[in-house]
Amino acid sequence: ASERCRHWTLALQLLAEMPQNLKPDRFTCSAGISACERGSHWQLAIALLKQGMCSTDGGENEMQRAEVSSPDVVAYSAAVSACEKGHAWRAAIGLLEDMRSGSVQPNLITFSAAISACEKGVAWQQAIQLLSDTARATLQPDII
Repeated sequence: ASERCRHWTLALQLLAEMPQNLKPDRFTCSAGISACERGSHWQLAIALLKQGMCSTDGGENEMQRAEVSSPDVVAYSAAVSACEKGHAWRAAIGLLEDMRSGSVQPNLITFSAAISACEKGVAWQQAIQLLSDTARATLQPDII
């Protein structure tokens, strides 16, 4: 709910203050990343994706948190969307590369957000390349 109300700081605070007996899951991680997107903080979204709540902490809760050690396509898509909102096309493309190297298959939402990030960053050649990548991934481009 905090995410939808654009209270991104509250959403992140709630994630950070989760009681020890509760573990963040893919849904809470994605919600935190989406909150960063709504707050126009793409750098925080990437940090949350890569080293924050979506990874193990190495402490005694490592086994509990291991379930979310590998971000899924939803979390990545939310982070790419945050990059798009921040006109950070290089970061969006970097996340796509991370997905591919980490065996996470980008979906149409991911590609659309990355293409939009390139468009906003006036990186037309990269946008065209991503459109080609979309076709090679057997995804049908649409008018998103």
